[in-house]
Amino acid sequence: MNKRISRVWVHRTSRAAAILYCFLGLVFLPFTLLAVAAGGGGGALSVGKLAPLPYGAFVYIFTALSCWLCNLAAKRVGGAEYDAVGHLNPL
Repeated sequence: MNKRISRVWVHRTSRAAAILYCFLGLVFLPFTLLAVAAGGGGGALSVGKLAPLPYGAFVYIFTALSCWLCNLAAKRVGGAEYDAVGHLNPL
């Protein structure tokens, strides 16, 4: 069964991507802080703690732009098609 993606929700997709990348930034934050501390950068240490926030903001902006461009392209070419087999059974 062929399915077609004709529209991507800009805000929902961007929000999910930004939250995911903020969490990834938090996961890698201890390693970043260790690298900065080993390098002797005291001022960079305080900036490193805030790094996941602008990282998430940039991901939100560029994901929103990508979704918007995808929606524009889908209007012209009809969207992306994929093949779906079967269905999911809820637990």
